[in-house]
Amino acid sequence: LISENSHAHNYVKFHPAQTCEERKAIIGSFKKNHKQVEVMSDDIPMEYIIIQFKNLTFVGFTSSLLYYAHDFGHKVICKETLLLKASNEFRNYLDTCGFQTFAETYSDV
Repeated sequence: LISENSHAHNYVKFHPAQTCEERKAIIGSFKKNHKQVEVMSDDIPMEYIIIQFKNLTFVGFTSSLLYYAHDFGHKVICKETLLLKASNEFRNYLDTCGFQTFAETYSDV
């Protein structure tokens, strides 16, 4: 995900539940790909960033923030298909809960 979608300079907003180990691994992946990364504080609500700025690019898997960013006209790269291929647990969750994927919600992607 990082090697295919990152730029020279990137901003990362972690989910508050992500562990220190997960965060270090993600930051390490940016560094491994020779990309600069700036971690946004957990205190900054992404919804505020989404409504205050224009023409940003958001990359992720299944975050509701991707839906919100799409609705506000930002470019969204949703890689939920990678998660669907890699995780039986996630596929079962979709089947059980009836969760509508990003691609199902937005036919223009």
